[in-house]
Amino acid sequence: QHLQESHQQIINNFESNKSTVLQNSITSIKAIRLKVDDLKDKKEEVIRQRDAALDERRDLNAGELKKLENVQELALETVLERKNKLFDEIESNQKSTDEEAQQITNSKMLAQQRSIEYLEQQSKHQKLTEQVEAIGRAVTSTHKDFEIAERVYKQHETKVEELRKEINSENTLISFLRDSGDQNWKHTIAKVISPELLARKDLKPEWVINGLNDSFYGLNLDTSLLPIPQQAESIDELKIRLNRQIEITQIAKKTRDDSEATAKARYKEKTALDTALTEASTELQRRKSRVDEAEQAVKNLQESIFSQCTLRSSESRKALKQENEKLMRNDHKNAKVELELSHKKQLEHLKVSFDNLNMANDNNLAILQTQIISIEMNKEQQIKELEQAKKRALKTESADTDAIQNAENRQIA
Repeated sequence: QHLQESHQQIINNFESNKSTVLQNSITSIKAIRLKVDDLKDKKEEVIRQRDAALDERRDLNAGELKKLENVQELALETVLERKNKLFDEIESNQKSTDEEAQQITNSKMLAQQRSIEYLEQQSKHQKLTEQVEAIGRAVTSTHKDFEIAERVYKQHETKVEELRKEINSENTLISFLRDSGDQNWKHTIAKVISPELLARKDLKPEWVINGLNDSFYGLNLDTSLLPIPQQAESIDELKIRLNRQIEITQIAKKTRDDSEATAKARYKEKTALDTALTEASTELQRRKSRVDEAEQAVKNLQESIFSQCTLRSSESRKALKQENEKLMRNDHKNAKVELELSHKKQLEHLKVSFDNLNMANDNNLAILQTQIISIEMNKEQQIKELEQAKKRALKTESADTDAIQNAENRQIA
């Protein structure tokens, strides 16, 4: 009983492994066949695109060839018409024609018109030059006004800072005097002492007697006619002066800002006018060149027409016409040959491009077919190896042929 179970287990393992090998093979081949189908679809699409592209190119080539033939035919007709006309007019071409006379008139009118345009531009250039000079003076003036306003503003700003510093001063002679009970010092000491000393902090002031009197170092002075200096004002008075000075400073700042804005605006106007003047100068030079060109063109045209009148003759005109016709026909013939050769190369290039695509698809199909064959061979080899492994296992378990066959029969059942 144990031997039969062992045999059965070996067979079951074999069948399971075999099933796995078969399933892996089927899965791999299925995936490859999907790629094969996709490549075949791509190949058919490439063929369809190639045929469509070739048809479209042939139609375009035919149209271009037809267009060239029409142009050649029209050109030939034009040459023949001109040739016949020249034969008819050969006798009258010994002197200038009405058309040539009109050309000279038109050329002179053009030169005159360009001279007028040059004078107009010259006037415009002169006006711009005057405007640039005027705005330059205005820029200088507004800049000076701004500098003055800037100095005034800085002076007032400095006064504000000085007042704030004076109001916030501590441990100075003036703070000592202001803190005294009797303010009579404003009418005595303050009127004769140097203002710079009032701000000093190293004088160590102190009253030598009780109370205050009108003496200064033992000297009595009549100070009633002297003004009370600003430094002797009270804190409240200084704050009032500070507020008034702040208002004045703000007005000075606005004046400075307005002056700066005006100066910038004038400078901007000057920059724009400088640019306009530069452009006007360039345009003036260009118009002068156009005048020179037009005047030279009149001279050249007159000389050319005179030369043409001298050189005209029936025989030279016939020879010139015949040579032009010959050159025209050769040019057209070469153009047609070149166009046909170009069309042929275009078609060959299209074919090669699409053939290369299909060649790549065929190579990929061959690779995939080789992979399928390899998978099939690998599957057969794996099954064969499993068979051999199964037989070795059964032989190891000392199974006889009948027992193996019975076990397999039961497995099949």
